[in-house]
Amino acid sequence: MSVLETKTYSGSFSGVPTKISLNTVAVERGMSWISAVDFAMDHDTSSEQGFYLSKMVIVVPVLVVVVVVVVAVVVVVVIVVVVVVVVVVVVVVVIVVVVVVVVAAAAAGAGAGAIAVAVAVASRSSK
Repeated sequence: MSVLETKTYSGSFSGVPTKISLNTVAVERGMSWISAVDFAMDHDTSSEQGFYLSKMVIVVPVLVVVVVVVVAVVVVVVIVVVVVVVVVVVVVVVIVVVVVVVVAAAAAGAGAGAIAVAVAVASRSSK
């Protein structure tokens, strides 16, 4: 890290003379916070030293929330699709069982009353 430029401003605050120094610095990428603080301590001995930090909005937490919501929606959609498929399969099985019972009863020459009883028994057994 190196100091590129230093500007000093003088004024007064509540009747007390003040002096403010604005340092423009060049920082190599990847410098740790501790190194920056150490550098500042080595170059400024006043008790009023400090850093100006950006108030930039952090996008990463927002992105994480969006990803979590999208994943949750996809999981819910998959669960709904699976439930619908299971219900459709159960309904188709019941219909097939009823048709098989009716056809078998008709082939055996049973009357309409016997077919109705066979359908009722088949529908109860599939539940």
